[in-house]
Amino acid sequence: MWASLTNVQALAIVLTVLVATAGAVRAVIFGIQTGRPFLMLGAWLSAMAGSVAVVAAVPALLAGGRPLWSAEVFKAFVLQHNMSLDAVLVIGTLASAALEILRPARRSAVAAARAEAIGAAGEGLVALALHRAGYPTLHGVMLGGRGWSTEIDHVVRTPGSIVVIETKTLAGRIDGRPGDRQWVQRSAGRERWFLNPLRQNAAHLEVLRRTIGAIDAPLRGVVVVAGTATIADELRGYVVPVSELVTVLDGERPSGGRSLDQAWSILQQVSARGGDRRAHAAYVRRRWHRA
Repeated sequence: MWASLTNVQALAIVLTVLVATAGAVRAVIFGIQTGRPFLMLGAWLSAMAGSVAVVAAVPALLAGGRPLWSAEVFKAFVLQHNMSLDAVLVIGTLASAALEILRPARRSAVAAARAEAIGAAGEGLVALALHRAGYPTLHGVMLGGRGWSTEIDHVVRTPGSIVVIETKTLAGRIDGRPGDRQWVQRSAGRERWFLNPLRQNAAHLEVLRRTIGAIDAPLRGVVVVAGTATIADELRGYVVPVSELVTVLDGERPSGGRSLDQAWSILQQVSARGGDRRAHAAYVRRRWHRA
């Protein structure tokens, strides 16, 4: 029976296994990215079992009337064609993983690196403006607890308050309303939706208030836009261009006194301890995929 199989039929069976393996690898990678590896591992095992079943079932169907599945039938097939199932599965896994790296994963990595570089450039502009103005500033403050993590771009002490700054480096046109969950960026004929930074910074303020505890220090948030973006009229009073940031901070009246000193001391200590940036990045990816 097995001798009647042509090379084309045998190749079709092997390709079926490779396709099943490629799908399984993509499922596992997606599971790792979304924080659900065990669920996706089950999908991988199911796909592998399916590929083994196909390898045995197709020749049986071609032969007609033979059992669709049995260990003896499958063993006879791989021996007749001098195949190793382990080799097929391993080669398929490596090949599909390589495709994952060279194609979408590589593009995703390049896009992520580019976005990170652009964001860092904008934060650098804000940091430079604050440094030139002489404001005490903490950069990249990591705060977190059991099961959650957040990073604040800049925390600034002014004479009147502690200011939490969220920086967005944007181009094109930004549309939205203060209460919207997301805003939209339109640039070069494309649209990109992103989380409303006002909401994002409000969450940062809440975390900061929990960090300083019972100290009643004045806190406020400012969203700074770096880059060349044009902001919709509805948002002009809610975001500050980086060129106007120092002017906004200079306009604060002194207040807070001792409570401001105490709160700033706590934040300096927290910032000095740092945080696990790798764990924070994993947390952000899980939250994004579940959104």
